[in-house]
Amino acid sequence: MAKKIITIARQTGSGGHEIAERLAERLNIPLHDKNLVEEAVKELEFEDIGDVDEKYLVDHLAKFAKGYHAIFGKGKLYHMMDMDKDADKDTSISVQMYDAQTRIIQKLVENGPCIVVGRCGDYILKDRDDVLSVFICAEEEERVQRMMDRREITHERAVNAVELTDKERGKYYKLCTGQKWGVPETYDITLNSTALGIEGVVEVLATLYNA
Repeated sequence: MAKKIITIARQTGSGGHEIAERLAERLNIPLHDKNLVEEAVKELEFEDIGDVDEKYLVDHLAKFAKGYHAIFGKGKLYHMMDMDKDADKDTSISVQMYDAQTRIIQKLVENGPCIVVGRCGDYILKDRDDVLSVFICAEEEERVQRMMDRREITHERAVNAVELTDKERGKYYKLCTGQKWGVPETYDITLNSTALGIEGVVEVLATLYNA
């Protein structure tokens, strides 16, 4: 069966999101990324948490279940009251978000070809035979430089940001799937954006999609 659903996992600073955007535009198919978080937030009736990512969902959102709730989004701290005192307080927000995003992703892919970035998409859709799971990596210095340019921070801070973000993505993936994040054999293909360039990676994936 043709691979018409693409999941993209990526190292921080590898250009994975830019690759996904260019590929979605080239193939004229939907891109699902942060909208998955927004939809999960709506489904779970949480307060708007803005620009969250996997690295926040492990350490910060899990506090919700213990009575003190703090969610980081766009550099701000949001405090929330208990929304359901009868809820199972042993169930972390991270897992609740994962479960909600799983339902959303499984529903969205039924609508046709699309690209899913992050959110454990490769694991969630692993039993489908129409999925191409991709991991994007890059050389460390290029990743650090991209982080410096994007956030306008020093080299030292960029190094720390890259390391921390990848560490937290790995923790989130492990928590929700029980698997190790970023292991090459987990994915159908691993592409190095330093070696191929952003457009080169897009070209490879577009070719595989149209094969």
